[in-house]
Amino acid sequence: MSYTITHKASLLGKEEAATIWNMNGPVPASIQECIHALFEARAAENPDAPAVDAWDGRLTYSELEQLSARLACDLSRSGVGPEIVVPLLFEKSMWTLVAMLGVLKAGGAFVPLDVN
Repeated sequence: MSYTITHKASLLGKEEAATIWNMNGPVPASIQECIHALFEARAAENPDAPAVDAWDGRLTYSELEQLSARLACDLSRSGVGPEIVVPLLFEKSMWTLVAMLGVLKAGGAFVPLDVN
């Protein structure tokens, strides 16, 4: 009796797998920057462009950048940094994005929680 380790078993033949890979095109290069750094670059390029349009207000990239940077400073002073997870309990609003970016800029991670 022979056994196959399940992660080594293939449901596709080599030709089928090659066809699927060819249909999907090349794998895009991975991005080596943090999302908050990409956001900061976008904010510098288009500071007055709309970044958030939510039920409770609108923010430009510049405003979102400033608010999230201020929050990041406060969070850093409170001990948020690498390996610290911050739970976020918000109704969906413009402040949700401010909080998410603020936590990331402080070096932490966030977990969005459902208010229900």
